[in-house]
Amino acid sequence: MQARRSQEIQASFTVGDTAEEALMQSKTTEKRVEVLEIAVQALSDLPDRVTSLDNRVSSLEGQVVQFREDVRGEFSALRVEMRAGDQQTRDELRTEMRAVKEELSAQMHTFKEDVSAQ
Repeated sequence: MQARRSQEIQASFTVGDTAEEALMQSKTTEKRVEVLEIAVQALSDLPDRVTSLDNRVSSLEGQVVQFREDVRGEFSALRVEMRAGDQQTRDELRTEMRAVKEELSAQMHTFKEDVSAQ
């Protein structure tokens, strides 16, 4: 390791460099390597994390598809119920209108008789 370091120091010498400057450059390089090693180590679990996220997204896709099917079914049922309610309302209105018509017709007939009698 020492031999390697001295080779690096010698290789980094340029005309006018002092031994101290070469040592500083070597330390900077070592620090950079350490930072890169830490970064690579931090990224080492990335494939597992991506796989985990992929599984979670796939699960979520299935849940969204199921939710859409459930909502579609519920809205279809709601439309059927509303149509049935609308038909019931129309039938009730027709019945009431017939009753009002018959009552009005009876009152008009009575009024006509009263007017004719006078």
